Amino acid sequence: HLESLRPLAERLFTDPFAEALGGPLGKTVIATHSSFTSEGKLRLGLVDLIAARTRKIDDELSLALTQYGIRQVCALGAGLDARPWRLSPPSVAADPSFGSPAASAKVKYFEVDFPEIFEYKLPVLQAAGATSAFDYISVQVDLALPDWEYCLFGAGFQPNQPTLWILEGLTGYL
Repeated sequence: HLESLRPLAERLFTDPFAEALGGPLGKTVIATHSSFTSEGKLRLGLVDLIAARTRKIDDELSLALTQYGIRQVCALGAGLDARPWRLSPPSVAADPSFGSPAASAKVKYFEVDFPEIFEYKLPVLQAAGATSAFDYISVQVDLALPDWEYCLFGAGFQPNQPTLWILEGLTGYL
């Protein structure tokens, strides 16, 4: 949410759903991990590091979809990220370099996380009017379970397809 308070030219990204998803607790966490100078500028802190990470992943996602023709994305430990709602995949229907009719299909975007995350996240996004331009699929499973990948396969994940894997923030829990 704090990134949206910066002037538009200074923002690393825009997330119109961050404030709704964060709720009152999110505001408390942000206040704890960030501070403003007397001029109203945000000081470097955890919030800035997360913003830079978010922008880097957004850029890599765009590159994977436009330059490498990736048609499947899988975010493990997706949390309250709203990337599938705030970004749009490029249109490949008119791009002959992708060759096959299947290439014009929507990019599949799988998010894998605890069921409780989606029980909170999806209704908040729906109430905020969010729609995804991706073929969005939530996979509700505990990644600590030894066979979580079978839930992913059951949701339509194609293991033989090139995939962009996103582990934003997940590795800190391993």
